[in-house]
Amino acid sequence: MGYFLIKPSPPLHGDVTISGSKNAALPLLFASLLSTKPVTITNVPRISDVTSAIDILRYVGAKVSFHGNTVSVNARDVVATTVPLELTGKLRASVLTMGAMLGRLGHADVGLCGGCPLGDRPIDLHIEALKELGANISLAGGLVRCRCVKDRLIGSRVKFRRETITGTENILIAAVLSIGVTVIENASTAPEVTCLVRFLNNLGARIHGEGTSVLTVEGVDQLAGGHHVVIPDRIETGTLLIAAAATRGRVRCLNCDPGHLSAEIDALIRAGASVRTGNGFIELDTGGRRPQAASIAADDYPSFSTDLQAVFNVLNVVAEGESIVTDLVYKTGRCLHVDELVGMGALMRVGEDGRVRTSGVDCLLGGSVRGYDIRGTASLVVAGLVSKYVTTVVGTTHIDRGYEKLETKLISLGANIERFN
Repeated sequence: MGYFLIKPSPPLHGDVTISGSKNAALPLLFASLLSTKPVTITNVPRISDVTSAIDILRYVGAKVSFHGNTVSVNARDVVATTVPLELTGKLRASVLTMGAMLGRLGHADVGLCGGCPLGDRPIDLHIEALKELGANISLAGGLVRCRCVKDRLIGSRVKFRRETITGTENILIAAVLSIGVTVIENASTAPEVTCLVRFLNNLGARIHGEGTSVLTVEGVDQLAGGHHVVIPDRIETGTLLIAAAATRGRVRCLNCDPGHLSAEIDALIRAGASVRTGNGFIELDTGGRRPQAASIAADDYPSFSTDLQAVFNVLNVVAEGESIVTDLVYKTGRCLHVDELVGMGALMRVGEDGRVRTSGVDCLLGGSVRGYDIRGTASLVVAGLVSKYVTTVVGTTHIDRGYEKLETKLISLGANIERFN
């Protein structure tokens, strides 16, 4: 596995352009299987999770091209209904193959999904909801066997027991070509879900309630082709803004949506940064000051994102004061980075309640550390930037799954980082 070599770096400074959202692009790719007409998706990040999703689309018979940041999909000849574990096991979003294949063909055998090791991440919410639409689902030999009881799924009322972004997306995709009306209650209001709703409606779906917790889907017989632009990646935006605050820098993120990061901007302001927003940009300026410790509670959107709690921990590690970071989504399942940070000189611990309690230090010492998931590895890269000595971060493959050219963007802001494969 490759690694990053990070030497002591100055405060990050400058402009950086944000890529398209990983978590928005993947659902659009799987949803494109619903249409028999050509679909074009632009602003797609060139990351390995996107490549893994495209591999699945091609396996089931879709013709896919990926040039620059544009993906073109023609799923007219989709016939395969079995997707093996060696393909689905590479990413969590592969679970969306269930909704897409049930909606398009009425049956599918899909390998269990993979992704980052973040504790308990069951797909029970997906299965319960698909059963409400008339699907018969069982598990056998590492495959999720999905069958429509009738020729097509039947619209119904689906109420999620707890909020789920991917679960909401799966049911939206499945319900588009169903018979009748589906009402999804306690639906996620995350920007990635809204992006999917707009994409499907552009292709001829009839989905109402965009941006609310109640989505109504009127089933249609078929979808047309079309073009859609992926929204900016709010997690990449947040990562770079937090890195700028931790390094006492000044950074302006371009091609982003400030409205998607209200909770994160509030936390950065509480940490002592000055933040200015406008049409498509967020500018953060620390004035060269050390950050102030800021406690946060990561939860479902629009709360502080669980995908950003690890890197925010790094800010608190070098902040003045004490803080508590709570992840209400994954509890203790997203704390693998903490031991690595402690090895670099951080004063922090994970309590039995899953809360990370931190006392700030002037700087970290560096060292050799390993990342175990996408966001945790990103936090270790940022930790290297605020270290007194050289840091080696093993885990470039994790970064490549979720960030497009992260080290290139950091270098453009003044970071002293080099990749070794």
